[in-house]
Amino acid sequence: MPRAFVGLALVGVLCLGSAAQAQTSGDPLHRVSFETADAPVTGHGPNASVSYVTDPANVKEGRTALRFTYAVRAGEHNALVSVVPPGAVASMKSVRFWIKTDTASTLGIVLQEEGGGRWISVFSSARNQWLQVEADPSDFVLLHGSDNPADPNGKLDMDKVAAVAIGDFAQMLVQTPNADLLRLLGITPGTRTLYLDDVAAYASSLPPSFVVTRPGAVRMDTFARSQPMWAALGTASVSVTTGAPFSGRGLKVDYTRDAGTVAALMRMVPKGSLAGARELALSLASRVATRLLVQLDEVGGGKYHAMLDVAPSADMRTVRVTIADMQRADDSQDANATLDLDQVHQVVIIDPTGLLGGGDATPNTLHIGSISTTGAAP
Repeated sequence: MPRAFVGLALVGVLCLGSAAQAQTSGDPLHRVSFETADAPVTGHGPNASVSYVTDPANVKEGRTALRFTYAVRAGEHNALVSVVPPGAVASMKSVRFWIKTDTASTLGIVLQEEGGGRWISVFSSARNQWLQVEADPSDFVLLHGSDNPADPNGKLDMDKVAAVAIGDFAQMLVQTPNADLLRLLGITPGTRTLYLDDVAAYASSLPPSFVVTRPGAVRMDTFARSQPMWAALGTASVSVTTGAPFSGRGLKVDYTRDAGTVAALMRMVPKGSLAGARELALSLASRVATRLLVQLDEVGGGKYHAMLDVAPSADMRTVRVTIADMQRADDSQDANATLDLDQVHQVVIIDPTGLLGGGDATPNTLHIGSISTTGAAP
């Protein structure tokens, strides 16, 4: 599943709209409200169209929003595209915009450098709910693989960004002819629509969403963003929330454990950021007793996981995994049969109950308060 997402992001490189990006305080450097219905955005693909709507139900700010209608269908790559003039986003430190999708979707904001790499920031959007998305350059992860261009210095250079995009995760997954896999992941081919409104770029940065305090010590998500920065697959629905059982902000995951289904989350992390990690710690509260599979994916196809037993609890409890004890997955494709932490680029959390004969239509809510690693003592 995580490897399929990487392929999807390659398609997503043709999407967002306008050189705008935003957040924090102060006046925006640039704002696109779509009131004049002439944004520099185009649909790319055989079934991709851009239009503007004034229906209040589909407008978040002002009187007009952008509507992008596209097909999620095998053999097609449809996307929303904006070409960025050279240096246009060089001074941009953050972005904020509103988005609404008519289907629960995992989306990726993609930045393509001229002569450089392809960078992505992933988030999930619930069906028919306006979501405010916030991002700054530190939220973007370099895409690896033979289909992605190499980056000469390994860092995102905003002055070299030549295209800005938003891509739908499902766009790549439907390219497989495996209907059973699509059902498992909750993907239905067809026509989808998203609405975009009030895009603004700012010169001020955001609090970090991913923190490395020292080698091997990483907080994978601070939940500082309005949007959940996880791909949600199968029956999982995610949101960033506050209040009990969280002491601050955290991730709420709602799903039903039906037979033959899976609930899964995936978070991309910078390659090499987990090097030196010794232990993985998750702060969790689950409404019902369950088992979770936690997996680390390498760029080259290696997959290593551990199974966790999670007792029902209304309060947050910490579950720990010794990384050296994680087992190689049956479908792991690494050449050296060793977990190389400097190659890890994805973290996956799966409730496989529905696939292990325990699916009984039981609804569950899983709260994730923190996901972190610890390294050797300094």
